[in-house]
Formats: sequence, structure tokens, C-alpha cells
Amino acid sequence: MEYTRTKNKNRLLVNPKRWGVSENTYGAAPKYYYDVVYSCLDCRKEVIWSAEEQKYWYEELGKNTKSKAIRCQICRCHIQAIKEEQKRHMAQLANRVKDK
Repeated sequence: MEYTRTKNKNRLLVNPKRWGVSENTYGAAPKYYYDVVYSCLDCRKEVIWSAEEQKYWYEELGKNTKSKAIRCQICRCHIQAIKEEQKRHMAQLANRVKDK
């Protein structure tokens, strides 16, 4: 998957104390987050992963620094809805087995 920086100059300073806290990383933190463009893995729509979203992802949520966004918001919501439906279905099946 290819990520390219947008033409705008939007950037956010990286907090090196918060970057990579959930992993043992020996690499240096980047200086800035930049807006990047990528194609959604499912629908192929071009999406901007903003510097603000990246800062939240890496510093607030503490996600792995090697992870990247691969799906747009709509496709992520669609996958989440499918998973929730699967959980409901499995719970219904488990209740049927208990009732017998």
C-alpha cells in the first residue's frame, strides 16, 4: 500500500515521550506527523489520514508505530457491523444449545 503526503503543509509535532510507549522500539521518533493519502483496501477510495488522526492513533491510543490506516471510515464501520452481527448470532446459537 502506498502512502503519499498531501500538498498542504499541515503537520503536527510528535511527542517523542508518548510515541511508541506500548512497544520496545529503539528507533527514533519522527519529528512531525503529516497528512498522507492512501487508497482504502476494500473500496479503493482515496482517503486522507490526517496528522491529527495519526497523533491520536500513536500517542493517545498507544498503537504500534508500524501500523497504518488501511480502510476508510465507511469500510471500517461496515466490518465492525458484520463482526457485531456475528457475535449476536453466536450468542443466539449458544443459548439454543443451553435450552436443549
